[in-house]
Amino acid sequence: LMRSHRREVIERVGPQAERYLPTKDPNAFLLPDERLDPAERWWQKVFVAVPWLVFACMLAAPLLLVRTNLPFLQRRAQEERKLAEARAAALASPDRVPAFAVISFWQMPDVLERPFPTLLLLFDPGTFASVLALPALRDLEALLRASGVKVAVAALDLGASPAPPDSFLWQYPRATAPHIQLVMPRAGDGEAGVVDFSGRLSAAAFAEAAAELAGPEAPDLPQQALARMEAQLQELRDRVFGMLFVEDAGVPPAPTAGAAGADPAWWRRLL
Repeated sequence: LMRSHRREVIERVGPQAERYLPTKDPNAFLLPDERLDPAERWWQKVFVAVPWLVFACMLAAPLLLVRTNLPFLQRRAQEERKLAEARAAALASPDRVPAFAVISFWQMPDVLERPFPTLLLLFDPGTFASVLALPALRDLEALLRASGVKVAVAALDLGASPAPPDSFLWQYPRATAPHIQLVMPRAGDGEAGVVDFSGRLSAAAFAEAAAELAGPEAPDLPQQALARMEAQLQELRDRVFGMLFVEDAGVPPAPTAGAAGADPAWWRRLL
């Protein structure tokens, strides 16, 4: 039926109708050359080849760029690695560890962005335990610095202005201060990690927390200095307790002749 219809069309219109009829091979990708003039044959081949050439270029371009730029990228990565190691070595010096400071809540971003772990004390000057913890942590910071332990110590005054938001004070009430936090830089996704410290209020517990922050390769703290700090903390606790809670507490006795020239600790001079 198709052949007869094809023959009728050619007989009625003429041989030029062959150009616009369906091809004899229904699976043919290109038109037969006998239906096209020379210019059409050339453009038919161009339109077939160009998409494949574009696809090949798109496939080869990324591979070519990577191959030609790989040595440069490797050198740049090595240089950046050396610069990072140099910066880390410079920051690793204990002299670069920030000194002990009492800060307000709005200075906390500076603490969180430090490259060193930080032992943070959240205190309120009106609580008995805060009066004990603040000088103890200041003495601990001096001991850490002298021992070469790269851990910073800071104290956040919950009563300083501007005050922390209510949501923060609800989690860390001023009445139950002090609270101690361990701040680890770049703990996850480049952000600092903060962990609450639940140990007891003692010099040994503070030193143990600082050692955990510093890592297993940190130098050991001298036990004699820790024992002396513990004794001073206990003496301060007894004196402050006597001043605040014991009725008719007398003035501390005058120093003896042998101790007259001694230089008392800074927190004793304050009291």
